Amino acid sequence: MSETAIETEPNYEATTEEEPNYETLVELPRLIIDPFDKEKAAKALEEIEDADKLADIMKAYETEAADLTAHDNISLLRCAAFVETCKVAQAHAAKRREGLVGPLNAQVKKHNAVWMPLEKGFDAAWRKALGTANRYIAERDAAIEAEQRRLAAEAAAAQALIDQQQREAEEAAKKAAEEGDFVAAVELESKAEELRVQAAEIVPEVVPQESNKVQLDSGATLSLGGKGKRIWVLPGWDKKKALPALDEKFAGLVGDITKLPEGVQFLLSVCDVNPVHLNAKWKAPGAKFPRPFIDAPDYSKGSLR
Repeated sequence: MSETAIETEPNYEATTEEEPNYETLVELPRLIIDPFDKEKAAKALEEIEDADKLADIMKAYETEAADLTAHDNISLLRCAAFVETCKVAQAHAAKRREGLVGPLNAQVKKHNAVWMPLEKGFDAAWRKALGTANRYIAERDAAIEAEQRRLAAEAAAAQALIDQQQREAEEAAKKAAEEGDFVAAVELESKAEELRVQAAEIVPEVVPQESNKVQLDSGATLSLGGKGKRIWVLPGWDKKKALPALDEKFAGLVGDITKLPEGVQFLLSVCDVNPVHLNAKWKAPGAKFPRPFIDAPDYSKGSLR
């Protein structure tokens, strides 16, 4: 006669551990603090609206969580029951929070829908006006610099002409002296000296510089940055957040990715192009970005005080 092994179900009703003394954890009713009875905990939680009271319960649960162990089916069941009860408490806290902030969020959403477009509209308007002003400042300053260069070149040409006349007078005076015509030599030397003085007096006219600050009747001052430093621009990108590497804006740069190794294709499919990283690279000496990036002047600088 052969023996047959009989498998028995674990007796989850039995306990080998001493029942915890919940009354010593915090001074709260047992029905609330018991972390292993979902139904009783849920019923008790429905009556709790005070966050401080729920915080006390949470501290007790945290203490119990730190003491829990799992070494057999019974202790594993206790852990599972604890998870279930904690989730009930968590759901209760979320329900209370949403009940309080829900109406506020609805009001915030309503007001944002009305006011944020106005805020953004005015922001875009003053930035456009600032860009217009800075472009004018940049063009004005460039015109002043060009005029200053023209005057400097004009003065240099006049000075060069007089210098040439001076050299010619000096050479003629030397030749006259060699030929014994000392009267002519003295006259030519005198003329050469006059030309030297005249050449020294030629200085380019200085074009008056214009201020980049605009004083307003209100007492405020708008300081303009002009063309500012050079920046990188990608048409259609506001640089506020990263773009996927395979965004259509990079199509001309990336090309046909099917010709790339499979690993590179995979990386491109999951990578983003971060404007922060691009800004850092742009600051490197001699940095130059390929098309479709554009190297452009920054007309966005200015302050109103």
